[in-house]
Amino acid sequence: MNTKSDKCGIGRCQPKSLQCCATIVCFTGIYSLSSLTTSTLSIYISSQITTLEKQFGFNSSQSGFLLSCNDIGFLLLTLFVSYRATTAHIPRSLGISTVLYGFAGILCSCAYFFMPSQDSGTETTNKTNFAPTDSLQLCNLKNISSYDTTQCESEAPKAVGTATAFTPIATAIIAIGMVLQGVGKSPRTPYVSYYVDENVEKRKTSMYLGIIITVGIFGPALAFALGAVFSNIYVSLEGGLNICSASLGTFIGGFIVYKFRMTPYACMKLALILTATTGFAPLLGFFVGCDNPEIIGYNTKSNANITTCIEDCHCDKDIYFPVCGSDNRNYFSYCHAGCMEHNIEGYADCKCIGEGATATPGLCKPDCDMLYVYISLVFVFALSQTIALMPEYIFVMRCVEDKDKAMALAFRSLLATVLGWFPGPVIVGKVVDTCCRLWNTSCGGTGACTLYDLVDFRYRRHALDLGIKLVATVFSFLAFMCARNREDLKRKPVSKFEKTIIPEGEELMEEINS
Repeated sequence: MNTKSDKCGIGRCQPKSLQCCATIVCFTGIYSLSSLTTSTLSIYISSQITTLEKQFGFNSSQSGFLLSCNDIGFLLLTLFVSYRATTAHIPRSLGISTVLYGFAGILCSCAYFFMPSQDSGTETTNKTNFAPTDSLQLCNLKNISSYDTTQCESEAPKAVGTATAFTPIATAIIAIGMVLQGVGKSPRTPYVSYYVDENVEKRKTSMYLGIIITVGIFGPALAFALGAVFSNIYVSLEGGLNICSASLGTFIGGFIVYKFRMTPYACMKLALILTATTGFAPLLGFFVGCDNPEIIGYNTKSNANITTCIEDCHCDKDIYFPVCGSDNRNYFSYCHAGCMEHNIEGYADCKCIGEGATATPGLCKPDCDMLYVYISLVFVFALSQTIALMPEYIFVMRCVEDKDKAMALAFRSLLATVLGWFPGPVIVGKVVDTCCRLWNTSCGGTGACTLYDLVDFRYRRHALDLGIKLVATVFSFLAFMCARNREDLKRKPVSKFEKTIIPEGEELMEEINS
């Protein structure tokens, strides 16, 4: 590596006070923070999918496409930038990619600011500020309506999550922003891995990369926390669980490789065992779950009095706005509950529930005790799966010559993106859409799904997961069999410093390790 690139600064401005930062420890710390912020941006957008669907009228397939746009940008440049890894100024390139990430985030947010105010659909989601159209769905004993639901004029109010004329424009703006994020992401994995591996002892590569990846994994945790603050509903419990287990598992995997000085062959053996073990985990998911909620007016038979009451209210069967009655039963809408009034806290004077009864927006809390069982299973198997991440990483780097490390990692990322990350959101979105039972519709247009079949969703989701994991296990086994004939992959990494580039950082890391 050119020693002229070893000093910190911008151009010829390289003050001595900054040279204390020219260590691998400092690089690890600064880049970890950069990775933390950029991964926060990407995952924050994912955490707001339900909000975006309501705001712009996306369905799950469209949302999946937008997430895949990130991978489109990644695929466009990953091999090219990886080929330049041996000659590029890696810290500077990583800095530019971070700036591009920030610009892409600003561009994605423009979709909201450019949206005409009359198209905004999320106003009706505010629990304490009901939209004017809500009053039209109160119990109407006289069958008098002030609004013709068949009109499709521009001034007609839209239902939450219904597609509008602005939906294609919002799709284009967010898609461009996600593509730019993918472009900014393309040099990160190969450049960081190559840079770290060239500046530390080979046996310590897994330790440094484990620290960087572990810190970066907390980005999604921060993103989900921000999503909880800026949304009415915390939308991804499982995502938070995966973050905790992934960060812990990645660090443990890196520490195991470092502590036991594992050979590449041993790394692949460990990865195969863990992959095979977790491959059958989705089978347990078929038996751990809750039944569909019983909703009066949709899938539950009610007594004659309630049925007569609902008929007298002349409720619209196409507008789904579930409420939980004071009798702890779910109703298709506040009209189906016979509610005559609404206020800040919810709905009052609900005749179909009982005299003086009330109702609150949303479904009642389900009587199901499987949540903590499922949480425990997700955590354990996600932890096992992510422990295999760093051994696989080291195996790929050691299978090729040093000059080809960046390209090998880029090719690995390319295949993972083409076969997994790129089609994944679209395929999962299609699967999710097939489990939908009620769609938001307005004037012939279809928007977001409002009610899913939970049992069907559980079966389809885990069946897809099982198939993918079994395929991954087969390919891990093939890689292991290929490695058996490579004697160079069965030798332990050397303990001497092969390329002493940044000795100050190594000395500092030794103090930390001790």
